[in-house]
Amino acid sequence: MIWYTIHNILKTFFPDMEPQHRNLTTFITGVVLYTLFYSYVGTLGNEHIFLNIFLKYSMYIVLADAFGMAILYKNFYKQSIFTEVEETFGTSGPKQTATNVEPIETVEAEINTNVIT
Repeated sequence: MIWYTIHNILKTFFPDMEPQHRNLTTFITGVVLYTLFYSYVGTLGNEHIFLNIFLKYSMYIVLADAFGMAILYKNFYKQSIFTEVEETFGTSGPKQTATNVEPIETVEAEINTNVIT
């Protein structure tokens, strides 16, 4: 599980890194490492029978790693990885934090004044 290993290395050596940046760095680094490894094994594939078998099933290995990482992410953050992807790159805008959200009382007061007038 390359993604899991990268995630733990980043968490160990960069504990102050925001989880959102850590997850994106983990994903990009894992994709690059999988691509390099697949390319390297592809150049040696005709010489070794094990490498030929690995090349046939390498996408299943990557999908199993991604599925395992998604389960670990869901258990740790209590939300789906797709929620963070939507908040980061989607049309819903930036991730909601305490600093960029209006207090509920302000929103309710605006609604009440609009209804009365």
